[in-house]
Amino acid sequence: MSLIVTAKSGADIEPVPEGLHLAVCVGLYDVGTIHSDLFGRDARKVILQFEFPELPPLDSGPRIMSRQFTMSLNAKAKLRAFLETWRGRKFTEQELAGFDLEKLLGEPCQAQVMHSVKEDGRTSANITTAIPAPKGVRPVASIKPYLFTVDALTAPVLPDSMQEWIKELVKTSAQWRALTESPKRAPAAAPPTDPDDDDVFGAAPDAAAEESDPFV
Repeated sequence: MSLIVTAKSGADIEPVPEGLHLAVCVGLYDVGTIHSDLFGRDARKVILQFEFPELPPLDSGPRIMSRQFTMSLNAKAKLRAFLETWRGRKFTEQELAGFDLEKLLGEPCQAQVMHSVKEDGRTSANITTAIPAPKGVRPVASIKPYLFTVDALTAPVLPDSMQEWIKELVKTSAQWRALTESPKRAPAAAPPTDPDDDDVFGAAPDAAAEESDPFV
């Protein structure tokens, strides 16, 4: 997930420099099940957010970057590869059966940051990987670790402190739609038909069953 760093006024903010930086995981956002038009499927998404405590802060606060993943630890999952390089070891079979991501909050790492230039000429900084922090080094973040899961919402209200782009992402999730969409009324029952009627223009009783489902 890229984090485009620009000011609301339109002025560019210098992105986090390329290279390895000490970072602390300060945010874990389970933003729900989101549909991808590109891949034509739904997937549960999670955002990991990191503070870079050794970099000079912005006027708006400390330097932070985020990366979005599909919430999966299968063999080809990017989240699995990212966490294995961060932890410096492979997952055990027991961990693969169920790993609590909340354990990552407050944990340090060295985040590899690389730049890419967008079509409009702006530079974005991207976290490509993470490796363990040097032995004995534990940077201190200024942000209190924060956990969010869309499943905990009982009403369509998001925290004021949540970044706008994360709010907009949550609002595209199936879980958010379930909170905001009114239950559909059941269609009214059709009036009874006269058994003597012979409607030659009516559909066969099983016509609906023969319709093709474009999502199958």
